[in-house]
Amino acid sequence: MAETPSTQPFTPLGYLEAKYYYYSFLLQKIVALAPVEHRKENLFNLAPLSYWKEHYSGNKGIEWERAIDSLIQTCAAEGLFNPQNVIGRGIWLVDGKGVTHYGDSVLIDGKKYEPKKIPREIAKKKVFELAESLHLDEPDDKADFTQIEAMLGELNFQTPHAAMLIAGAIVCAMAAGALHWRPHTWLTGKSGSGKSAVMKVILLILRNCTEHYVGETTEAGIRQDLRHDCRAIVFDEAEPKNPAAIQKINNVLNLLRQASSDETGKIAKGTVTGKGMNYKIRSSAFLASINASLTEEPDKNRFQVLEMGEPMAKEDYDNWQFRAENIFTKGFQAALHNRISENIVTLAANAKTFAGVLAQRFKDNRAGDQYGTIFAGYYLLTSTEKVDKATASDLMMGIKFPPEKQDSGVIPDCDYLWNYMLDRMITFKKEQKNAQYGNVTVIPFERPLSELIDVAFGNHIPRNYATGDAEKALSYKGIKVVVEDGKQYVAISTNNTAIEDLISRSRCGGLDWAPILRRRKGSLSPQKNYRIGVRKATCKATLIPWEEDDDQPNLKLVAPPA
Repeated sequence: MAETPSTQPFTPLGYLEAKYYYYSFLLQKIVALAPVEHRKENLFNLAPLSYWKEHYSGNKGIEWERAIDSLIQTCAAEGLFNPQNVIGRGIWLVDGKGVTHYGDSVLIDGKKYEPKKIPREIAKKKVFELAESLHLDEPDDKADFTQIEAMLGELNFQTPHAAMLIAGAIVCAMAAGALHWRPHTWLTGKSGSGKSAVMKVILLILRNCTEHYVGETTEAGIRQDLRHDCRAIVFDEAEPKNPAAIQKINNVLNLLRQASSDETGKIAKGTVTGKGMNYKIRSSAFLASINASLTEEPDKNRFQVLEMGEPMAKEDYDNWQFRAENIFTKGFQAALHNRISENIVTLAANAKTFAGVLAQRFKDNRAGDQYGTIFAGYYLLTSTEKVDKATASDLMMGIKFPPEKQDSGVIPDCDYLWNYMLDRMITFKKEQKNAQYGNVTVIPFERPLSELIDVAFGNHIPRNYATGDAEKALSYKGIKVVVEDGKQYVAISTNNTAIEDLISRSRCGGLDWAPILRRRKGSLSPQKNYRIGVRKATCKATLIPWEEDDDQPNLKLVAPPA
């Protein structure tokens, strides 16, 4: 921090919006005051009466207006206050130094300080608030960290190397504030498959370095609980049971998506005062449910989805649970916490090295970040050595990470939207003239869009309506079948409002559909215009290939993980 309490009982930190921020050595916390809140009752949170008498006494006592003006001007001179400079409880990497904030003390490069006594040259612009202590026990010198993988390995998983991946993720969750990428883990499996057993191990090891949530927890509740801490998130029963619960889970997932990387921007929230509130979550999370509710493509490489297999017999599980509780003690947690804290610079460096190697192997930077960081956490359980790329590659050889074993089950937006459109039922009418009486009968039809396209191409001849009927029905939806260079394409208008109606209830509803569909393999975006719809005007279109081949499996959904 700035000066010591003996010379200055508070430090001005700057201003943001209509608030001025101070660090109070008395409270060891940040005090935020609007101009009208600079009253003497609040100023006593910054300094005792003796300070104000000594510095701002006049002929008629303390000159509070002069004191307030001095405070505001001094705070304004500090410039904008950055909430991201507040370091909460957890393990961090600050200015290249390993930092552990225990709540009531802060360890920096192996030396402990009270939050209020951290020298300015060490903390620079960082702010450490006093918080409830993590209450770590004395570390168990005989703790065997390989027991994490060993005990988890006794459970049944469908996903290969799941015990190793969870062990690595636990280390990452303890060290989240120091990592450039924070991985999340989602356990899935039928009821009774052992998800609760895994979550129990995670909670036994992390203990008070985590926040444990269940059921109907909201994103706002998690955010307000964590504040500036980088403690882990453990979310049990993350199973949406109704539309409201689905929305709550989606909000939580959005929070975790932002927490994954320091590269992502802050989250801004409006408040009833009309002033924005911003924050940055730096936590890794563990979720458990029967199915993973990952419907958004960006979540694919932010979560490792690990599937449970068949459950243990009850007698075996009772024995396993007893051993787990005796192995993963408070002393075990303290020993692991110390190991991470003492080697945080090495862990952060190794995470980037492993991530770089896997990014080349997967040809995917995000998957490299995810599993490289997890493996770095796992590696720390047995070694504190810094690795180079060659060593990292050798260490991971032979390990089948989930991206190489199975698809995540998340359908890319381009495939999802096209499949969604093809499944929509299209209502149209056919006029049928009675040859004997000359009257016309209007017959309503409802057929899938995929069938109408096939009929319009002449690939399928239905009994009850003709090719012209299909072409007309498609035109009303802003769709036309065309042949370019001998290949069949479906032309989708880029600006027909009927397309908006067609996709409005999909997860892409309200989005610009043309760029999404253009990402489909083989799709074209020709310069020429097409006459699509009932109007005579022409428009731009995205052409999607219709014929199926080995490389372009149209009409096929991505299968869920095996």
